[in-house]
Amino acid sequence: MGQRKRKLRNPDKRGRIPADVGWKLNDKGKWVQHTFYLGDDEKEAERCLMRLDEFWDRIEYNHNTLQYPAELPKPEKPTWTKFTLGVALQLAAGALQIPVERGTADPDGYATKIHALSRTYPSINFVPADEEAYTEGSASARGRAHERMETARWIAQSQGELPPREIASLDPHNLFDALDAYCVHVTQKYHLAEGNTVTPYGAGKLAIVERFKERHDNIPLSALTYEGCQSLIRLWQSRPKVKRQNKPITRKTASNHIAEWMCFFRWLNKTDQFDWRKPLDFDELETRVPETPEDRRKKVRPNQVDTYGIDELKLLNEYATPLERVLFLLGLNCGFGGAEQGTIHLQEVALFQPHPFADVLRYHTSPEDSFIKRVRLKTGVYGEHLLWPQTVEAIKWAIDRRQKQGAATPDALLLLTDEGNSFFRRTEGNNPGRTFQNKWSGLTTRIQADYPEFPWLSFGKMRKTAGNLVRREADGEVAGIFLCHGKPVSSDELLDIYTNRPFGKVFDALRSLQQQLQPVFDAAPKDLWKQPKQQYTGLKKVKQILKLKNEGKSIREIAEAVGLSKTTIGRHLEAMKNSEVN
Repeated sequence: MGQRKRKLRNPDKRGRIPADVGWKLNDKGKWVQHTFYLGDDEKEAERCLMRLDEFWDRIEYNHNTLQYPAELPKPEKPTWTKFTLGVALQLAAGALQIPVERGTADPDGYATKIHALSRTYPSINFVPADEEAYTEGSASARGRAHERMETARWIAQSQGELPPREIASLDPHNLFDALDAYCVHVTQKYHLAEGNTVTPYGAGKLAIVERFKERHDNIPLSALTYEGCQSLIRLWQSRPKVKRQNKPITRKTASNHIAEWMCFFRWLNKTDQFDWRKPLDFDELETRVPETPEDRRKKVRPNQVDTYGIDELKLLNEYATPLERVLFLLGLNCGFGGAEQGTIHLQEVALFQPHPFADVLRYHTSPEDSFIKRVRLKTGVYGEHLLWPQTVEAIKWAIDRRQKQGAATPDALLLLTDEGNSFFRRTEGNNPGRTFQNKWSGLTTRIQADYPEFPWLSFGKMRKTAGNLVRREADGEVAGIFLCHGKPVSSDELLDIYTNRPFGKVFDALRSLQQQLQPVFDAAPKDLWKQPKQQYTGLKKVKQILKLKNEGKSIREIAEAVGLSKTTIGRHLEAMKNSEVN
């Protein structure tokens, strides 16, 4: 029989790590173990061996418990069949999903085949190779199952065959019914007062539920036993591929989806809309997402999160338009992403005034100081940020721009588009708009025209960059306060908040960072708020032209040095001359 504690063997001459799992008959009719080769990474090999062990243990269990038909004699001992060995070889190669080919089966038979395999081998994530046929067959099977369940429920109720609690197990409601009701609950809980919409956090939860309905079968609620709940979680532990992309979802994304399943299960257990209750061993559900070799490699990198370095921050400030500079400085100074920047109200900005609770914070302030004080919409956590001088200038420019747009009341938003729309708004499909990312992409594109090696990072990486800078300057606790992590505001009394959250340490860290980031501030043009003219020559070459001009080079020499025509050089020199006059 199979070993209970199978171990990896020493690597072979090619560096492959072997392991013996399971039994089969060789060509001579003798029982031998099958040797699997699990790659050259020991951690990954251990993970593959664990999945092979789990698969083989199920094969042994089936051999000992299942009844074999008379025409198919039971093997002497558990054995690898052609099919199960094929699955095992894919597991040994690191596969997390096993595609099932349709062959000649009709849609009903194809769906039944996949469902039967999933029941027989619950540790394996079988997926259809033909999605369309599987979807059609599953829908047909659900219809038949629903009819049978309704009939059984009617008989049990009318004839008094079962007690009420057991009749509840015949609940005709299905998973999608419960998910729809959960969406109503989320929408009500995270509803925004202004407009018929929800907070970004609520919208994220709703988007995850939609993905659940795309990726999972619509099973009866009675199927949500311990194993039923674990199977839903197992799909996300296996890191399925991103929709329309040939790469798995990130570990963080997988964890977020599993966390949402747990929120759903707890809500379903409490609501009186359905009869489902948590299984007794619910707390033993395994929710951890296994690490891949790539995850472990990232851990040993100096920067585990993609962020900007000082030289890159200098380029961003140098190349930014006035509006882009506002977004840049709010991200760097306050750790604000799009959701935070797009929901700043004018009354949340306090320019040139000392902090009213400076004594509680044990932080010295003066009338020259400025702050942003607000509750982060996503988490409900209150935060405060001391503003750097260049950030203050950026906000003054943004306020002036907003006043010119009209209706600049204290509760008005700081940032509107040129068309008067909110910078942060959701599409008709309740997805985040791309205003911030489009602005950031435009800035990045201009920089990459001169510096092709400049990284293409999302706008959200400014928030991560700021958080990392504060963490290095202070510690994780201060960085968490800076990023508005933690518990939501539970009191309207600011004194209570200041007592429990040491914003003074955040202000100290920001003061220190201001000095360290002076080269970034110095990289900005002399006139921070002059809108640059659209030009097809990159800023790097324009600066090179100016340098050569100051060295006394002729137009011809400059043109040869930078690779532009003499006409273009003449136009740039004329523009520089006019700029000096103005």
